[in-house]
Amino acid sequence: MDNLLCNLSRWVHRQDENFVTESFAYLLNYMLIHDGLTAQGLLQWLCFTPEESSFFNLERPTVTTQCNTDEGRPDIRIGIPAKVLIFLEVKKWSGLGREQLQRYRTVLSDANVPVTRLILLTVNPDEERSEERR
Repeated sequence: MDNLLCNLSRWVHRQDENFVTESFAYLLNYMLIHDGLTAQGLLQWLCFTPEESSFFNLERPTVTTQCNTDEGRPDIRIGIPAKVLIFLEVKKWSGLGREQLQRYRTVLSDANVPVTRLILLTVNPDEERSEERR
């Protein structure tokens, strides 16, 4: 069976990372609209440990791409106003910018929400080696 995203990905030379980011955000939004329970489960798995309670069953989060902050532009922003703020940074064979994750951590720590996360999605698992990795 043909897959539109797979077919389109052949045409995005030098834009793989942006295509993956936009496709993933689209998929999350589509799932939130059409299959909320599955979307909640995926977000819970991606953003929290099994021991942590789910915030995504309280209300529907917003998923947006390329949101500007004072410290840069995280690839994906997932949020529930006054409750949760999550940044996803997507890397597909490209390196992190200078102190990129630390700058995003600063934005998250300055946010006035009780729950924050910074998640790096990468095909290169050695991208971020630090005590704060998880």
